Amino acid sequence: MVHPPEITKTNGVKVWELPIDRINEYWSSVNTNNTITAKSEWVMDVIWQDQNARVIHFCDEYGNYSDATDNSYHGFGLNPAYITLDQTTLDNTYNGSLDSYPKKDIYGNILVGVRKPNESTYLWSWHLWVTDYCPDYAPTYNSGYGGIYNTGIDYQGYIRIDGLMMDSQVKITDAYGSLIHEGTSIGGSFSWNGRNAQGQRVASGVYHVMATDEEGQEGIVTKIVMIR
Repeated sequence: MVHPPEITKTNGVKVWELPIDRINEYWSSVNTNNTITAKSEWVMDVIWQDQNARVIHFCDEYGNYSDATDNSYHGFGLNPAYITLDQTTLDNTYNGSLDSYPKKDIYGNILVGVRKPNESTYLWSWHLWVTDYCPDYAPTYNSGYGGIYNTGIDYQGYIRIDGLMMDSQVKITDAYGSLIHEGTSIGGSFSWNGRNAQGQRVASGVYHVMATDEEGQEGIVTKIVMIR
């Protein structure tokens, strides 16, 4: 999955649209020299990423891309930019869809930005979060809220916790305080596969999700009730 939300095109490829007119929403009241017009040329770059290999690619509106190593995309006017996931990272286990979500352990943060040609100042940027869970099937818990996790089926996928601070340190413990799982959130989200550090599915019970904020303060952000 990638935030912002995707657009599924007619050929089944999922494409994400990055609206260039966002630049004008800000700069039109600050400095009109930085706005984009119908005749403007612009460049979108991958500014930074924490993955060694490319997970996303700049593409056309149908998800086609020609250069898998290109870190820049040249656009024109107020036409949006488009990105898609690298086809080698996709998992076809979700509902038989070949264009679904990244494989397990494919995740990370990517920063892309727009600038005018021959200039180094970025006018607008997007922080993209690539995650390896499938939101269509994963139960979701928001920070500050609890829930009973019982899908009515033998669900073995990921459970997602939303509403966390950026890149929080997350721990999941049982009702007795024993550590079950830990990791770092991707942006404001964290996913757990319902298993302990040994890879075993956890038993029925109450599980506490604890997160540490940027000031080092730890607290329970939600509780999950597992029913097997």
